Amino acid sequence: MIRDLEVRRHLTVTRLSVLAPGLAARHDVREFTRRWARHGLGVWAIEADGVLVGWVGFGRRPGWSPLTDVEIGWLLGRPAWGRGYATEAATGALEHAFAHGIEHVIAVTSPANARSLALMERLGFERGEQRGDTVCATLSAARFRAPAARTPAVPAP
Repeated sequence: MIRDLEVRRHLTVTRLSVLAPGLAARHDVREFTRRWARHGLGVWAIEADGVLVGWVGFGRRPGWSPLTDVEIGWLLGRPAWGRGYATEAATGALEHAFAHGIEHVIAVTSPANARSLALMERLGFERGEQRGDTVCATLSAARFRAPAARTPAVPAP
């Protein structure tokens, strides 16, 4: 997934993950495990027909919002784009976070990342400030629970 230039076009990816993805993956798995232990937040694999197609989950991003430092993120391989997987996975992740006492979540992306911006809108995020080449959006548990705040995904044909 991460070797695909189009997949990582809007990401800040370390040189290690491009040159030695196996080493980066082992580091990521260890870091994801530590995040679950430390914060009760982490990532889940997204699978379709038993094949890994991406991930969704949470991390901490201090200083972006006065309401929270809990950030949701997602990454999918290109074959999974436009099929509703990101919407389904992010919805489940947000349900988990809000059921466990988190009241606000942020999502950040490049203003050029139309797919992520559209997903954020479908999920009910409210677009906030832009810092340089990064947009920050916020979603409250109350807004997420209000069905009118979200719009359904329409999978690509």
